Amino acid sequence: MQYLKALVIWTTLILGVHSSAFSKEPHLAGIMVLGGVTEQGIPCYDAKITLFMENRIQQVVQTNDDGSFQVALTPGKLYTLEIARAGLITKRISIDTNMDGNRNHDVMVFDCYVDMMPEEMLEGVDTSDLDFPVALLSYDKKAKTFVHDPLYTYQMLSTVTSLLKEAEENHTTSKKK
Repeated sequence: MQYLKALVIWTTLILGVHSSAFSKEPHLAGIMVLGGVTEQGIPCYDAKITLFMENRIQQVVQTNDDGSFQVALTPGKLYTLEIARAGLITKRISIDTNMDGNRNHDVMVFDCYVDMMPEEMLEGVDTSDLDFPVALLSYDKKAKTFVHDPLYTYQMLSTVTSLLKEAEENHTTSKKK
């Protein structure tokens, strides 16, 4: 039963990514990510957000008291957003900002909310599969916003479900001994 609660926590990222607004500001061209980080639903005020572009660190920010953060992206690049905090499982999000020449706006803003999971929930389990991004985001020309890849999301969700079940089984087995 514990793994079902953890699974809901893990999927919060996927359900929280959506388009927020378009803003017209002269001479600006970019994508603003307005994010929020929680730990099991409670704002996570000291999470470290590292933005990578082509495996190079571009920016590092800490979440505010309310768990919020923001980072700016340039269209036409591939980014990885890494969210980390001591005692929690690190999450990564891959963001492809190629907008196929769509320049009908100067600044695009989208929200990205991530709920973190304590490491202890997967204690004793090989979590190396979670070193991969939990979500792949890319621009959808028809929707005119960034969307996640549903098949990839499903695969990651299946991986997390399996790991949570394994951790629960390990915990149950160790209690019997």
